[in-house]
Formats: sequence, structure tokens, C-alpha cells
Amino acid sequence: MRVIVVDDDKIIRMGLIKILNKLFEDIEVVSDFQNGLFAFDYLKNNSNKVDLVITDIKMPIMTGVELIEKANKELKNPPIFIVLSGYDEFTYVRDVMKNGAFNYLLKPIKKDELKKVIEEFTGNKVTEESLSESIKLINNKRKALSRLYECRKADKVPISGRDAL
Repeated sequence: MRVIVVDDDKIIRMGLIKILNKLFEDIEVVSDFQNGLFAFDYLKNNSNKVDLVITDIKMPIMTGVELIEKANKELKNPPIFIVLSGYDEFTYVRDVMKNGAFNYLLKPIKKDELKKVIEEFTGNKVTEESLSESIKLINNKRKALSRLYECRKADKVPISGRDAL
């Protein structure tokens, strides 16, 4: 699995990369960035080469929320996002999940929690084919939830979740 790490704190980026390399032999951290804009520029040119983005939520220039939103709107095959934050506030969690994040972890990052989230994402099946299928399923669910959210926001509540599809 190919991963990029996005955080404005270089020490956190390096520490997270070290943890990922230690916990998962099948993870390749292909790059790391100090803000969402640099990460998005990389994704535009390499979106098929990145399976997972682990991003901080609050960064200068472009936040993690903005990165997720922009990637999901503009990329044909956006990667899956896991968000890191030092803020345990519902509004942050709601915003990132609404924009398509797979999960949300609080800093300081606990190795066992990170491992659990990544294993949940991969389903312990780390072949290219199964990873591709998992990404497709998650993207389809993300799009359906986004449509349902937009309908509810506009007071056009569908009879069922299927009506949002």
C-alpha cells in the first residue's frame, strides 16, 4: 500500500513514517508534505500511485479538511484519508467525515490505534486487487453519503438512502 503523510510539523511526519515502517512491512511511504496544497499538487500528478493519505487537520496554506474536499471533488480516483488532530472537537470530526475521511485519530498518535485503523481500512488483505476493491467500495459509500447529506441539508430528505444514489 502506498501512503503519503501530510503534517506541518516535520517531527510528527518523521515519527509517523517511522511508526508506519515499523508496524507494516507492506506499506510504502512514497512522500510527505508540510501542507495540503503541496500534497494536492502531488496527488494531481500521482493519484493512481497513492492509496492512503494520513493528514493533519490544521495546517497553514491548505488544511486537511480542504485537502480532502478538493481531492474528492477534483481527482478521478481520490485516495482514502485518515485525519490526525490534536483537537477533540465534534465540529472537526463532523467536517472531515462529511468530506470523506475514512477515520479520525487524536494526537499524540498511539501505535495500537493507528495499526487498528489501517488494518480496518485494508481488511487485512493487502493485495493490489483487494485494496482496489476496498477503495472502490469506500468511494461509492462516500459519494452516497455525500449525496444524502446534501439532500438533507437542502431539506429534500429522500425516503431511503438508496434514493440518494
